[in-house]
Amino acid sequence: MNTDKPYLSVNAVRKYKDESGIERSHWTKIGAAFPNSKGGFSIKLDLIPLDRDLDIVAMPPQANDRE
Repeated sequence: MNTDKPYLSVNAVRKYKDESGIERSHWTKIGAAFPNSKGGFSIKLDLIPLDRDLDIVAMPPQANDRE
């Protein structure tokens, strides 16, 4: 992945309840979003989520996300 350009990390977020019944979220990095010349973003996915009940979130990458 080219880290010279600023980008957003694209994550799939799945909510579930743990064994105690507490709702938790599991985040999986599935790609990146890069600014394009029209003011929007080009999204590059490494994985396509199959679960219909999830959120897809773009956010600044964490330090350990850079490859």
